[in-house]
Amino acid sequence: MHGAAGRINLLIISTILLSCLPLLMVAYFSIFSPIYRGSVKSQEIGHVGGDAFSAPVPHSYLGPFVVFVTDTVSKGAASNLQLFEDGKNLGPAHSLHVDISMDGRGRFSHWGQALIFSSSDRSDPRTNGRSYSFQVKPAPSFWFLIVAIILPLGTIKAWTRQRRVDLPPWLLRTTIKIHAFFSHAVADGVPILALGLVLILALNPIDALTISTGSPNDFWRIATVMLLALGGWRLTAEKLPRPFLWVCRTFTIVLAGFAFLRSFPIDFEVTVSQPVAFHHLMVGPIAGLVFAAFAWRRPTFGFYTACVGFWYREEIERHYGFVLGHGEEKTLAGTLMMLLLLALFYYLVTSAHHSIRTRYGAEGKFGSGIKSVVFNNIVLLAVALQFSNYFHSSLRKWNLGSGSGDWILTNPTYYLLSSGDVLGVLPLAHWPAVNQWIFGQWMNFDLVSNALTFGLQLSSIVVLWFKPLLAPFILLLDLWHVGVAVLTGIVFWIWIILNVTLAVAIASIKTSPSVALRLLMTVLVIDAPAGFSIFMAGWYDTPAVNHLTIQAITDNGERIPVPPEAFRFYSYSLTMATAFEAGEVRKFFFPTTGFGTAQFPGDRKIADRCLLPHSSSTDLPPINPAVFRLLAAVQMDAAKGTNFWWSYTYPHHLFAGAGLGEYLHTDFNKVIGYQFTLDAVCAVKTGNGYRLDTLRSATEFVPISEVLSGSREIR
Repeated sequence: MHGAAGRINLLIISTILLSCLPLLMVAYFSIFSPIYRGSVKSQEIGHVGGDAFSAPVPHSYLGPFVVFVTDTVSKGAASNLQLFEDGKNLGPAHSLHVDISMDGRGRFSHWGQALIFSSSDRSDPRTNGRSYSFQVKPAPSFWFLIVAIILPLGTIKAWTRQRRVDLPPWLLRTTIKIHAFFSHAVADGVPILALGLVLILALNPIDALTISTGSPNDFWRIATVMLLALGGWRLTAEKLPRPFLWVCRTFTIVLAGFAFLRSFPIDFEVTVSQPVAFHHLMVGPIAGLVFAAFAWRRPTFGFYTACVGFWYREEIERHYGFVLGHGEEKTLAGTLMMLLLLALFYYLVTSAHHSIRTRYGAEGKFGSGIKSVVFNNIVLLAVALQFSNYFHSSLRKWNLGSGSGDWILTNPTYYLLSSGDVLGVLPLAHWPAVNQWIFGQWMNFDLVSNALTFGLQLSSIVVLWFKPLLAPFILLLDLWHVGVAVLTGIVFWIWIILNVTLAVAIASIKTSPSVALRLLMTVLVIDAPAGFSIFMAGWYDTPAVNHLTIQAITDNGERIPVPPEAFRFYSYSLTMATAFEAGEVRKFFFPTTGFGTAQFPGDRKIADRCLLPHSSSTDLPPINPAVFRLLAAVQMDAAKGTNFWWSYTYPHHLFAGAGLGEYLHTDFNKVIGYQFTLDAVCAVKTGNGYRLDTLRSATEFVPISEVLSGSREIR
């Protein structure tokens, strides 16, 4: 008997150890991050167009278990692939494919199973005699993470069901704990919610539904969204807990406003003969309000409202030829759609399970399909999804430069203040003495500031394990956002609303999440970039800023500034001086973007010293012709005189200078053209303050006829 018991114990231990192998694999690939290196074979390189070429790269490292994360439409900077030309780093990575094609110079994008890239000097990589190689770090897939966690627990639980097996005391104690773990997990709906998340990451429905191709296939997309909305018909407000309702209603209202109030003026005819464009541009924004009204009682109607704003914007981008990336509003829409998808999935699965069990005379294990605790747990998963933005921002900062916390030690974050001064967006601009004092204090305590920012973002993955800390921590993050807004003029207003909404919901949830749910939340934070649009904020701040200004010139010589707000949801892009042809600005001006930010060490070194390319040219870099179409539409809309300030709000809002009212009341019959000016401005430290030196300036006058025609040859 003793020998039989020993063999059983050995069998038990062996099967448990084997079931832990996936978890050990996850730990290995998460901690040690082995690097996969490969080469680009010249015979496999194909020409995409312009300077862009493509080459195949592997999609997985170990089948479907360990994969290489790539860039997608919603996750434009998810890949960690590095590309080398004769051993030298190429970049920037994550470039738009149109930029790679038009300007090359080492730009590349890791997209699916393809590497879209260009050579450093725009030559043909198939014939230039150089070698190209890459390295990339693999990561466990999301569903493999779930399996790795559940498998050992399930194995131990399975042994406990063998009543005839005389379990050793240590395993008996363990099984009691695991039985409690599984009981709480089932009560919290964790198995079904985990399966729902795996399906969301595998099928990527959020990207599939919010994107627009402009083709008749969009009607299938619209029909799918309608079916999802109707699928939750029985999920009414009376049956749902208040925290879940509060979050869904608030997000839906904000997204309805995003679609309706921030519409862009249309200077082209849209008729029913163009059914896709007619729906996206004329029907969608208004219908989004109608669906938002229905969503007050039936939250799943928010599916349609969450999508129409993106369909509208992508249709506008196709017509004007000026493509934008999606920012905070995609985070908001993605969070709402995750809430609704998980709620609908849980409701349908449990209802079907209950019906089947009842039909055969057995009690439904999961209940009738609506349990307040489960829907509250879905809200907690929404918190985890929001925390992933902060967590991955901290990782991005850590990996900048040498990848060992270089950002914390060396990044001069205080230049955000001087850059905001250059761009004219500082709320404190009317108090220059206060501005200078804050700059000096920030400069003196920059290391502390960086460490606090990094620590706050990184700690998000720890805080989610402590339910009482969640709401205060979320409000602390918002306090940090408010501080950024006051000091720099950058207002993450959508995130502020999102955070406050979640904090209020969390404060009203009285139950404590199970260990299983907190594990699922942790996994979601870590692996969210695999299936959601995550904003990973990480770059170097520098004193070098390229500042674009646009002025309307009247026939009597009056100059009327055109503030960025006039361009609505294109405002932030134009504030960032992206109105020029790709790659042209850095030929004559600083190699920085946005608030004087730089992603790569080489660009950072140049910008830190405010070095400009040697050039005697005073010409403005070639302007993207699409900007003229945008400007013509803006003028046409402003000339109507029926606009209100609230229709000019936009994501990532900047206090982008005064002058909107003056521009809207301009007599456009007197406007003879627009003057574009690009200044290279350097912030120079002066003791405990700074001064702004303009090192290069280029100006070009564009006659009104060229602006209104929207056609202009590129120099």
